[in-house]
Parts: sequence; structure tokens; C-alpha cells
Amino acid sequence: METVRETMRDRASHVALTVLGLAVVLGVAGNLLLRVEPWGLNALVAALAFALGFHLLVRRLHLPVRGAGLWLWATVPVLAAVLAWRASPPLIVAAVLGVLIALVATAVVAHARDPRDSDTWDLIAEALATGLHAAFGIARLAIMMQAGAMRWAPWHTRTGAIVRGIVLAVPPLVVFGALFVSADAAFAHLLDNLITIELDQVASHVILTGVFAWLAAGWLYWVVASDGGDLPRSHTLSLGLGALEVGVALGLVMALFVVFIAVQSAYLFGGEALVQATTGLTYAEYARRGFFELVAAAFLVLPLLLVGLWLVRHQPARDQRAVRMMAAGLEVLILVILASALYRMHLYQEAYGLTQLRFLTTAFIIWLAVIFVLFSATVLRGAPRYFTAGAVTTALAAAVLLAIVNPDARIVEANLQRAHLGAAFDAGYVRTLSADAVPALVAALPTLPEPGRCATAHWLVTRWGSEARARRPGDWRTWNYSRANAQRLVQEHEPLLRTLACPPEPDL
Repeated sequence: METVRETMRDRASHVALTVLGLAVVLGVAGNLLLRVEPWGLNALVAALAFALGFHLLVRRLHLPVRGAGLWLWATVPVLAAVLAWRASPPLIVAAVLGVLIALVATAVVAHARDPRDSDTWDLIAEALATGLHAAFGIARLAIMMQAGAMRWAPWHTRTGAIVRGIVLAVPPLVVFGALFVSADAAFAHLLDNLITIELDQVASHVILTGVFAWLAAGWLYWVVASDGGDLPRSHTLSLGLGALEVGVALGLVMALFVVFIAVQSAYLFGGEALVQATTGLTYAEYARRGFFELVAAAFLVLPLLLVGLWLVRHQPARDQRAVRMMAAGLEVLILVILASALYRMHLYQEAYGLTQLRFLTTAFIIWLAVIFVLFSATVLRGAPRYFTAGAVTTALAAAVLLAIVNPDARIVEANLQRAHLGAAFDAGYVRTLSADAVPALVAALPTLPEPGRCATAHWLVTRWGSEARARRPGDWRTWNYSRANAQRLVQEHEPLLRTLACPPEPDL
């Protein structure tokens, strides 16, 4: 019985690998032919290539799908020829719909059914199934490839593990690399000098090839694998990843972080002259550009580490310790990134002032740092069950602490301090703040330079003065301490505020 199951699995793996190889070829052809619009002769050539590929696949695998092949070979190229023949939009739409219907009919026949004997609901169900398998069928194909790869000798070698680790590293490297390029003009300048190819063009080709190959693989496997008899029911997907693969992936990500930190530290702490000469940005613009990208990169590292440690949870203790050490190293680099983000925010605030978004993002960075310390104390010490509870607890504590700190009042105090040092005071932004900011504004208003003083006083009177209270009579159900305190303070100082008030400028 086991021999029969292994034979079935080998057969399924062979089919999956053959389908994937053809799908890659068709993906490359689709990218080269169909990336140019409007479609014409290229659509006909692509359809002929698809039909020929299906024909070769059927012959190579000795599959009994002649009826399905007839549907595909006789209809898809003919319908695609319409795109090279006519230019009327309705005819083009009809031809594209016809191609989709032919692909569904091919799948119906491949599953040993005659479209003439199927009712409307059967055909609708088959159409939905075909679409779903085209979109997600590559997951089923991956299971079969895994089944064969696990029995393939090179899969178990150290070289195979390193290759898998490199493949694992590609998605995070792309994500973090894109964030770092967007975050740091100096890092982007470095990559431009190192990589002379047009990355956007390469990405366009890769994405189009991947999309066409993905859809072709899903549809082809749905057709040639018939009703799933090639898939042993007891077989499940096993990632088969160990400490070496995860270590290689984390090591490559760490290398990217080290390069980024080295580059951006030289420019961030090298002074405004170096930044402007290299990037063409002022020091404040340089700091502003990368702040939020660095925060996003730091946040995304946490799930990356959690997934990496989860993958090696069943590995020997020595291997788990090695991965934890690499995770700890990456965590140190992230703390450096967070410190850089805080320093950028300091420069940014000095140049442009403080806002709610900047204040709350700074608080989020501090909370992230706490989370990483908690991660070290729990997950990296082999006690992950305490991490989630600790993260939730710190998040709740942070919410309470923010209420105690009163962000709006701190924002007003910071911007007033800048105004006293000669910077412009953004009275228009102050009007977007809540009642929490009113006590600080009332206390500092007499010393506030013009023109921010008169516009702010005008807003206080019109928003929280006696006339505003008369227009909006209070309701005990909507009572709030900050709003009540703002009304009380403004009404106590209303005569002085009215002498200082003036209508705001249109741009404030």
C-alpha cells in the first residue's frame, strides 16, 4: 500500500514540476508579448504559444484530455485572432470573453464532462472553480512539488538549505530595501551608484512574468490534475525548514540593516553640508523624508522574528539558540534604527514644530522599543507564552499614560517655545486641537508673538467663549472634564482675550 502511495506521490510531483516549468515559459512569453498595448498580433501569438504549450504538456505527460485540447486549440487562437483583425471595442470585449469561456469549457471537458450535458448551474460552478484554481491553484501545485522535493537527495544537503534560506530572504529584503530607499536619500543614492539597471523596469518585467506564470500554473494544473486523484489525501504541506535556512534569511536581512545604518549614520550625523552636497536636501528635509519609513521597517521586523523562531520551534535546542542569537542581533540593529528615527523626529520637530501625528508616532516608537525589550525577555529566553500578554498590557498602559501626559497640551507648549525663539506659530493648526490644549494656550497667550496671538485668541473666544456656550447649551450626558475646564478658563479670561482677538488670516 505504501509503495502505491509513493508512486502516486512521485507521479503527482512530476506533473506539478512539469506544469510549473511550462508556466514559467508561458509567463516569460506573456510578459514579452502582452506588455505592449493595444493588443493585436501579439495576442494571437500568445494564444498560439499557450495552445502549443498545452499540447506539448499533454503529450509529455500522456494525459487523456484530447477533448479538452480540441476545445482549447480550436477556439482560443481563433478568438484571439479577432484582436489582430478588428479594432471595435465591443468585438474586442466579445473576443476576450470568448477566450475565458473556452478556457472554462476546456476545464469542463478535462473533468470528463460534456458541456452539452451540463445545466447552467453546473457550468457556473465550473467557471467559478476554474477562476479560483487559476488564482490560487498554485498552492496545490506547491504541495505536490514539496512532496517530490522532500524525496530528492539535493533537497537535504547543506547547499539546498542555503538556497532555501536565500529564497526565504528575498521578500523581506525587497520590503525593507524599498522602505530604506524611500527613507534615506543617501542610501538610495548608494544603490543608484551600485545598481545601474532600471529597477522599475526590472520590477515591471518580473511582476508581469510572475502574474502570467501564476495564472497559467493554476489553470494548467486544474485541467491536467483532473479530479485530484493524484493528490494523496493524507499528504499535507511540510515546510521542511531548519535553523540553517532561517539563519541564512535573517543573516541577509541583518546585512541589509548594517549597510543602511552605516550609510545613513554617516550622513545623518555628518552635518548639513554633507547631506545637502550628496542628496540635495536640507537637513530637516532629509530627516523628514525617512521617519515614517523607519518606523514601518522596525514594526515589520517583529513578525519576521516571530515567524523565524516559529519555524525552528521543533529543531534541536542548539539550533534554536543559534537562531535566537541572530534574532537578538537583528533586534539590536532595530533599536539603532528606532534611535535614528527618534533623532530624525528631533530634527524634524526643530524645523517644523510638533503635531499630533509626530507626537503619537514618537510615542509609538518608544512603545516599540519596550516591545522589543519584552521580546528579548520572553521569546528569546524561551518563554513566548508571556509575550502576547505583556504586549497587550504595555499597549493598555501606554494608552493610559498618554491620557496622563496630555499630548495636545505638550504640543502647544513645544510650539510656543519655538515661537518665543523666533519661529512662526501655526495658529491654524492650533484650531484643530482639542479642549486639552486650551489651558496651555490661555496661560501663554499674552506672551505669544503676533500674528499668531490675535488669531489664537479669536479662536478661543469663538470656540469656547460665552457666546459659543449659549449657541450650544450643555447636556449632562455629554459632559467632559477637558471641555468644561476649557469653557471655564476662557470665560474667566474672556475680556482680555477679546482685546487680543482679531479675525484669522485666510491662510491660517
